[in-house]
Amino acid sequence: VSVFRACAPVRQFILDNQNDLKDKSVTLVFNHFNPWLPKGAVKEVKKYIAVDEVQSTTTWLGHTFGLKG
Repeated sequence: VSVFRACAPVRQFILDNQNDLKDKSVTLVFNHFNPWLPKGAVKEVKKYIAVDEVQSTTTWLGHTFGLKG
């Protein structure tokens, strides 16, 4: 993930494998340093494939915070 969107290699992987991913249970996992979920990246990925779950882990000032759902 870049700042607000999926990074180019991730986007290309999704586009190249859209047909295979449509029948899979997909979980997006973000590990980042921002104190908030990268909603723009989630929205972008969801326009290409169905996403069953989003997980976000943030490391901020030495603490790890998680969001699941």
